[in-house]
Amino acid sequence: MSGAGDLDDDDRDDLLIGVADYETWEYYPSYRAGKVFVFHGPLAGEYEASDADASISANHGSDYFGHAMASAGDVNGDGYDECRVGASAHRDHGAVFLCTEPLAGEHSASEATAKFNGNDLYMGLAAEDGAGDVNGDGFDDIVIGVSNFYHRTGAALVAYGPLSGEYDVQSLDLALYGEFEGARAYHVAGGGDMNGDGYAEVIVGAPGADDSAPNRGAVYVADGPTDHGSSLDHAAVELLS
Repeated sequence: MSGAGDLDDDDRDDLLIGVADYETWEYYPSYRAGKVFVFHGPLAGEYEASDADASISANHGSDYFGHAMASAGDVNGDGYDECRVGASAHRDHGAVFLCTEPLAGEHSASEATAKFNGNDLYMGLAAEDGAGDVNGDGFDDIVIGVSNFYHRTGAALVAYGPLSGEYDVQSLDLALYGEFEGARAYHVAGGGDMNGDGYAEVIVGAPGADDSAPNRGAVYVADGPTDHGSSLDHAAVELLS
């Protein structure tokens, strides 16, 4: 479940509810394909899934589509907020789908404006979030957490908007790597412009960042813009547990 931002441009925020193990007979295998339900605000009272204003279904069986989802902000500059949906098991490597059109009625993941493929990086199990405008070009960006990067070091990958088409996560615009093997630096969030420099920051949690103590953990704040391929040990802020 996640807040979706204002998907239908009525000045009221909307709600996303993901059912990652939703079954469908349209694809084989049918189990755990996944589906996301969209409810437009304002909301009050009790609802059934059938009351949803829109839905997005997986386009492949056993995808776990809807395992993670969030608002993407306005990635393409059309005045509507976009939403992202993670499919943690899509073709065994995971994927993230970016949906940019105003949502009403039934949709398929195949209609997504952009798709980010995990390929050799086991991506879909991690969270994804709207990053704000990390590079200062006037378009919102998205950040994707990669859980199985290099001995579970983890990484936060940023794609700069506007976005369309299909992408390999290994070729995205910015990669922020965990400091240590097993750091699991893939819990990501957009930080907004925390230091007032006009660029949005990226926040990354690494529960396994325990170089000096077991299960120490750390949270990093990386200033934007940042050079491609930066380790999180260069982050502007590091908060240790």
